[in-house]
Amino acid sequence: MNGRRKGLTAAGYTLSNFALPLLGLAGSWVVVLVLRSIDRIGKGLRSAPRDALVADATPPHSVTTAL
Repeated sequence: MNGRRKGLTAAGYTLSNFALPLLGLAGSWVVVLVLRSIDRIGKGLRSAPRDALVADATPPHSVTTAL
């Protein structure tokens, strides 16, 4: 399960790191809309698996502190 979580997290960060720098080159609102959508999809892909990875890596008594 950890491999799948790492893959989703990496994919989410990759999408965001691809889309955000291109916002500076956007020439129209349509391009901005597409790039922001890609960035939000990336955030959606990475958030839950990243939190699960953090929860798995911390001792049970300090999970709330880690998140």
